[in-house]
Amino acid sequence: MTPDLGQGAGQAIEDAATLTLLLRGANADDLDRILQQFDRLRHSRTHGLWRQSRLTGRVAQAASPLAVRLRDTGLRAAPSPLIAGAMTKLQQWKAPLDQTQAARKSRIKRSGQKGTDIVIESGATPVSVRVRGHGPGVVLVPGGMQTAADLDRLAAFLATTFTTITIDRRGRGASSNLSSLGGMDAEAEDVLNVAKTMNAHHLFGLSSGALIALKAAQIEPNHIDSVALYEPPLATSGYHEAFDWTDDVAQMLEADQKVAALTRMIEVVGDHWAVKLAPRVLLRLVAATALRWGRGADGERLETLLPTFRQDARIVREARAMLPAVPTINARTLLMSGDRAAESLIAALNVLERELPNARRIQLQGVGHLSAANGGNPQRIASTLKAFFKNTSAP
Repeated sequence: MTPDLGQGAGQAIEDAATLTLLLRGANADDLDRILQQFDRLRHSRTHGLWRQSRLTGRVAQAASPLAVRLRDTGLRAAPSPLIAGAMTKLQQWKAPLDQTQAARKSRIKRSGQKGTDIVIESGATPVSVRVRGHGPGVVLVPGGMQTAADLDRLAAFLATTFTTITIDRRGRGASSNLSSLGGMDAEAEDVLNVAKTMNAHHLFGLSSGALIALKAAQIEPNHIDSVALYEPPLATSGYHEAFDWTDDVAQMLEADQKVAALTRMIEVVGDHWAVKLAPRVLLRLVAATALRWGRGADGERLETLLPTFRQDARIVREARAMLPAVPTINARTLLMSGDRAAESLIAALNVLERELPNARRIQLQGVGHLSAANGGNPQRIASTLKAFFKNTSAP
């Protein structure tokens, strides 16, 4: 850049300030992405100043008598406020928001008592999240047929110590307009894009959400410091058939047999004694009533949420291929279960405890598979997570 606008040193300061903001909380693996973002942020202004400075230099150094006369006449004729305004605009610069501020400010959709709904656009697919609290960031990943709203109470209990970022997974809640195509890898990338944008280094996943969180920790070990997994449905040796029901439900949904699909889900997932004792005809009546009148935590009709389970069935199926890579996941891991967990889920936790290099295990008394959700015992889950994540976040 030529010195004709006196902007060389100023541009160097702006470059340094922008890089400082972009590099907050980053690591070596983020550098290529950050440098591309830096180029996008700075190119328009610096290129414009370069062109303007070059033009100013040519005009100021004009040697032709006619060009000098035209230049001087034009400058004398121009109103002083116009010239002053142009110079002021030239020198004005607004620092870009850092990644967390950008996510909080420019993509806010709704702010209320239950948190602030934000659309994270850093990845290929914009994903809606619900944010509340202050402190180190924890990304919460809901399970099958759940939206971010299903973990509102858990988020509220955690928000006294952490910033909670609850994802509306693809095809559900505020992300319901997004395609659920892509399987576990795509959803893990969604989680990582959210975690990086919000500078969050801790993950919690419930059920199929736990499988997604574990995959995210495998993909990006340098960003994820710790991950808590609540009863992940990981099919281990000798228990593959125990998870075949997920594919059965997916096939029923493909055939539009929603009542049959929901009945089957209630039979398998329901860990209350009343469900275990109820005859199938009664469970079918409950399923039909729920589909007609039931709504999710965010008010979305259960009939609309139910088809999203096909994606969860796919994730359970794809997770089997992840087992050989489990020993390479170095993030601190908390393996959680309730005392009513199915034998197949206990078997999965046994394998993970044995294979993960930095895992510890806890079983909570009196809680079931969905205890982290609003209708369970989220305060109990939150107290355990607080102790785990606090220990990880300590300097």
